[in-house]
Amino acid sequence: MPQPYSPHAVSVRLNTADIRGLLDRIDYQDTFGCDLPPDGPELHVMARAIFGTSPGIVRTMMRLRDMLVGPLGLKTASGINASSPEPSSPPEIGQRIGLFTLRAMDDRTLLFMERDRHLDFVVRLRRSDAEGQPARAQLHLSTCVQFHNAFGRAYFAVVRPFHARIVARCLRDGMTKAFKAMP
Repeated sequence: MPQPYSPHAVSVRLNTADIRGLLDRIDYQDTFGCDLPPDGPELHVMARAIFGTSPGIVRTMMRLRDMLVGPLGLKTASGINASSPEPSSPPEIGQRIGLFTLRAMDDRTLLFMERDRHLDFVVRLRRSDAEGQPARAQLHLSTCVQFHNAFGRAYFAVVRPFHARIVARCLRDGMTKAFKAMP
């Protein structure tokens, strides 16, 4: 049996009301999931573990990205105050967890969104329990992108080969950290 935090691609349709409220359309989407034990950490704790710190290779790639796109007027990670709220308390709408701004939340879902000149994207973190089988919980990390122009499409064509690896790595490392921190 795979480790509870071993990420895998998941086929999920994300044209949901919560996403449609933030994006006019979805030009690209993906979802990664990992199995959770029934007594796993709270959703906001998992979000902080996943988004609060990035693996070294991801930080290096983000610095390279910032050097290349900063002169083009795109937002850079270095220009974002990536502070996080107190780890033990749930976040509030408008707060950042790592690089992402929380836009909506409920008991099972956290929605983050960022807007830029070339594209907008939504990151959805959702805990789902199999109906009648609470021992079969999963965490889904989804990305939805809306391109604004040809530059957005070209930018994402370059980023896309790295995107899946980065998301899977952040999910795996973050979940490892969240589970180790549990009592």
